[in-house]
Amino acid sequence: MIFRVFPLVQIRCVEEEKKHVFPKVLAAAAAGFAGWQLWRHFFKEDTEIPDISDEVIAGEDVRARTGEEASLRIQGLPGKTYDITVYNPSEKESSSEGLKAQEADAEGFCSWTWMVGTNTAAGEGKIVVTDGEGRAWDFGYRVDA
Repeated sequence: MIFRVFPLVQIRCVEEEKKHVFPKVLAAAAAGFAGWQLWRHFFKEDTEIPDISDEVIAGEDVRARTGEEASLRIQGLPGKTYDITVYNPSEKESSSEGLKAQEADAEGFCSWTWMVGTNTAAGEGKIVVTDGEGRAWDFGYRVDA
């Protein structure tokens, strides 16, 4: 026999254990019902739950050579402004032109292109894209000599 305690929880009761399990099932059902009533108090049926998948940014890690251009293209939310910070393998923040805040186009795409300095050390750095609302996304950054 299966008792439904909460919309997503089921408790299985084996026939020979009914005497001992059933009171616990009732207690769990009462607690679940009380919790559900509290939850419903805060969220009405017509409340729209935001789709957090919109908050994901798509992009690829960047690989570049010293003395050449590097670029990053992301897809986020249309019309939203994103900022970029590039950390070279030496962990120093890049000051290259082109690393300024950009507004995403109608499809959510945003891109940056910058020159990798000839004095930039080869190795692994990182790129951080922020949205001005406290969210940040990291991308890999590899510089080859």
